[in-house]
Amino acid sequence: MFADEHIKDRIETVHRREIHPIHFNTFKVDDKWKETTVDLDERSCSCRQWDLDELLCSHAMAVGRFKGVSIKALSSEFYTTGFLKHAYEMGVNPVLNPEYWDISDAIRTRTVLLWKKNNLQGRPKKLMISSAGEKRKLRSCSKCGKKDTIK
Repeated sequence: MFADEHIKDRIETVHRREIHPIHFNTFKVDDKWKETTVDLDERSCSCRQWDLDELLCSHAMAVGRFKGVSIKALSSEFYTTGFLKHAYEMGVNPVLNPEYWDISDAIRTRTVLLWKKNNLQGRPKKLMISSAGEKRKLRSCSKCGKKDTIK
């Protein structure tokens, strides 16, 4: 599958989920922040991520792991390498240079307005705000290099 990168990012949180069976193929997935319902028959999750992009969310991965179903069996066929190859079997025609394009006068006379750039007021921040998963950098002395002393 060519979507393995996305799956690897989501699979890291799978082991932290609690799974409670509701029916044969319907499960309640419980994590620290919210409860979601995963239905394997309908191939849907109440977080709607699996419904929208048809790539497994971490809740569906946790249920698949609980049931012993492989991730590839639950994922959509759109993310398989064979489906990607099939999409480009016919070949892709090159686009001509813009000087050879036939553009109608109605489109040629339209003006495209650019987005207004919002400049933030005040001095920009020196440091980036770290996310919840990032560890803090320990400050150290520039002379001796020890972590507990700062010059």
